[in-house]
Amino acid sequence: MLKTETTLSITIGAAKVNEAFETAFQQARERLKIKGFRKGMVPEHLARRHLTDEKLAKRVKRLLARPAVERAVARSHHTLLAEPRVKLGTLSRDRDLALKAVCRVVPRLKIQRVSPEPVDRSRIEISEAAVEQILAERRRGLARYRDVPPEQELQRGDIAVLSYEIKTLQGEKLENRVEDFLLEMREEKFLPGFVSAIVGMRRGERRSFKLRLPSDYPRELYREREVEFQVHLRGVKQMVLPKLDDNFAKRHGLAPDLRQLREKLRGRLLERAAGQIQNKLVTRALGKMLQQVPEEGIPEELIAKHVRLGGVEFEKNRNLAILEARLEILYRSLAYEFKIVEKDYARLVTRVRESLRGEALVQAPEDKAPGR
Repeated sequence: MLKTETTLSITIGAAKVNEAFETAFQQARERLKIKGFRKGMVPEHLARRHLTDEKLAKRVKRLLARPAVERAVARSHHTLLAEPRVKLGTLSRDRDLALKAVCRVVPRLKIQRVSPEPVDRSRIEISEAAVEQILAERRRGLARYRDVPPEQELQRGDIAVLSYEIKTLQGEKLENRVEDFLLEMREEKFLPGFVSAIVGMRRGERRSFKLRLPSDYPRELYREREVEFQVHLRGVKQMVLPKLDDNFAKRHGLAPDLRQLREKLRGRLLERAAGQIQNKLVTRALGKMLQQVPEEGIPEELIAKHVRLGGVEFEKNRNLAILEARLEILYRSLAYEFKIVEKDYARLVTRVRESLRGEALVQAPEDKAPGR
């Protein structure tokens, strides 16, 4: 059973109590108005006759209770779900004040820690193709561009300098005209079918053609609709890649020669792959620890909090909010037990969340009664 309520016992020393009485007196005196004196100008000895400790008690309690409870909650490392219910003992000068704060809190569990398995780097293989791909990307990033002769046709792999506008088949303009747009002639670089439609154009040529916009087009109204493109090819450039040799390694790869540059890149790819495997192993370990957090008995306040944070998606599927609540309980428990710092919360939750949302831990509302 999850423990969602805790009682904090607090003692405020007599010196603090006396100080609060004096603060309350001065605050009340500033507002005190009696016959013959302006507001706030009543002499102290007269003010004390009117402002008895009994009359000041309510103000003193306000001065003492909230800060004391906040400090006690901070020391307890609990996370509140609602305002504490505070019960005060006898209040009087020269005496300690005892109070109890009954708090609704995020439950904390004794989690059996599961350590991720170590990564065996000896089993990670980095292919030559992967290394060469990194080298190719570096060369492309350092490439120069030269203009091609006007009579030469635009080919795949070239860089097209063009202007275009889009219209509906009824002639309505969708966007403002785009000028001096640089497009690398590869299909994946722009809208599907666009590159194929302009292959073969020459500098200065204009061409119109129809395309169907993709389902993820930014303007939802025009998604999957056929439109007309009007394109003006203003120029064509070709990419000139730097030569891949020892000089390239020295100048751009921070390695004495090409062989050592390849080894350096292989080492980086190995570390990247090991990091990805480590993340998966950590996620698996966190998933096992999450199984120690039951779905039953999660405070409604905590579920409601994550419904608010998650928005419409969580309103439709309450089980997503329950998962988030369980993740928070897991984090708060680990943070208290193993001193995990607050900034690691988002990273911890993100690792587990995406891997679990598609699994049986998160069922659609119609498959499982809400919250149970």
